[in-house]
Amino acid sequence: MSNYSATFIDYSMGQLILPKDFSDMIPKDHVARVVKSTLGEKKG
Repeated sequence: MSNYSATFIDYSMGQLILPKDFSDMIPKDHVARVVKSTLGEKKG
């Protein structure tokens, strides 16, 4: 058995702040938006 002990850091749910919509992180002129809009038009 080792003499090492685990050290835990306090965590709260407020530490991790993610956007509600990841598209907020993509620039308006990014190619991913063009692909999404093109594929979205072909679905219907």
